[in-house]
Amino acid sequence: MPTPWSKVQPELLAVTLAFVVTLDTDAATHTLSANASTAVAIDANYMVVGDDEDQILRIYDRRVDGPPIYQKDFTPNLGLTDLSPSGTIREVDIEASVRIGNRIYWLGSHGNCGGCDPPGELRPNRQRLFATDIAGTGAGATLSYVGRYDNLRRDLIAWDNTNGHRLGARFLQLAASAAEGVPPETAARDGFNIEALCMAPTGAVAYIGFRSPLTPSSGRTNALIVPLLNLPQLVLGNPAPGPARFDQPIEMFLDRRGFRSLDSSSNGVVIVAGTTTNSGTFRLYTWSGAAGPPAYERQASFTVNQPEGLIVEQPIATGAQVQLISEGGGDFKSQFVTLGPAIPELRGTLMAQSSFRFLIVGRPGGSYDVEAAEIGAPWGYISTVVIPPAGQTYWTNYNLPPNSRRLYRIRYPSRY
Repeated sequence: MPTPWSKVQPELLAVTLAFVVTLDTDAATHTLSANASTAVAIDANYMVVGDDEDQILRIYDRRVDGPPIYQKDFTPNLGLTDLSPSGTIREVDIEASVRIGNRIYWLGSHGNCGGCDPPGELRPNRQRLFATDIAGTGAGATLSYVGRYDNLRRDLIAWDNTNGHRLGARFLQLAASAAEGVPPETAARDGFNIEALCMAPTGAVAYIGFRSPLTPSSGRTNALIVPLLNLPQLVLGNPAPGPARFDQPIEMFLDRRGFRSLDSSSNGVVIVAGTTTNSGTFRLYTWSGAAGPPAYERQASFTVNQPEGLIVEQPIATGAQVQLISEGGGDFKSQFVTLGPAIPELRGTLMAQSSFRFLIVGRPGGSYDVEAAEIGAPWGYISTVVIPPAGQTYWTNYNLPPNSRRLYRIRYPSRY
């Protein structure tokens, strides 16, 4: 005879309400830049975009197809000395940006060459942090050069080598990751490649997000953030003297992905996560912005296939919109996307006598912990659930204690 399930009393469960994720808009196609890698908003209608193949910064309409309405080449300002065999100035490989007031900070990848033969050649032009100021508004906005810093990679390696983070000398193995002959994108997740930059929600520090390496102490599963304490001072010269100063590194489990873009709001950080190689899928996560709490994947539907830029202008919440900027074949695309609820998610909570059942919605193949706590008591592990290809599965507790006022939650296994 079927079990007479009934709806559970709401106070027995901490549960996220279901939310239907919708695709908000078709992607806009922006021309004259094929390798857009980062963007910041000027206002609700316009954005400045950086390309990883040149040093031209371009202003586009955020919602309308077409070419840039303004562009300026900053190559002459950046002290670039590395030339190709044909004499062409090699790229800075702009991968990240953040706006503070009317100043925009732009960050090169700081990595070696990945596509050369042999791979892993040093690329000193990529070791650039520089800033531009916005003048004017809307379609009349222009950009002017401020200053640059050339030694961020050197400072990061020295900080790790000399135990500046107090975790042990060479704890992050950054010197090995950045060594000549090591390409930035590796299946071993041990290259050196910066692709994300944002301010912490407090506005006190900047967060440098690494596509690679993933951290060696985690078995190369956790993504790496290094807080930068003195970003504004690093562009007050041409080049500025430095050095860069850092705070304790932050490790974050993104399902063996690295950071491809970061942007913050008043209550947290949105993350675009992607693999350390040039294949695989992209995911959106949100994070409190404080060391300790994990990041949670968000349900989201988007059609742009390689989102490497991100614009966040609203507090993080289910239903908030973000804008993704994606590399393209000949042009690039952007798309406004709605954040759905965090997954894993609990739905369909039911009870029958001493049994309790709920539906877990998650990433197919993902594994999550089920934890429980009596009200006022600590959380305790019960079991691990692996999500089947359908993306959801029921979990049942057949031994619910009598008169229990128990809370349940699901979370990633303790791999942070």
